[in-house]
Amino acid sequence: VYKRQPFVGQDGAAPDSGRLTLTGSKNSRVVVEATGSGQANISIDANGDGDFNDAGDRIIEGDWDTIFQ
Repeated sequence: VYKRQPFVGQDGAAPDSGRLTLTGSKNSRVVVEATGSGQANISIDANGDGDFNDAGDRIIEGDWDTIFQ
C-alpha cells in the first residue's frame, strides 16, 4: 500500500481530495482518487503497464458514497 496524498474533507462527508495507490503482483495497480464534490475515480491497471486503457483495465467514476457504501 502506498498512500501518495491523504484523503482530506469534512467529518462525516466524502473527501474533497486524496489518492491511494495499491500495487500488486507484476506491478498491477488500483488507484482510488477523491475528485471533489463527493465524486471518486477508481482506476485499475490489471497488467501493470502503467496505463488504464488496455482490455483488462477499468476506470470507474461515480459518487463516493455510492461506490464505498
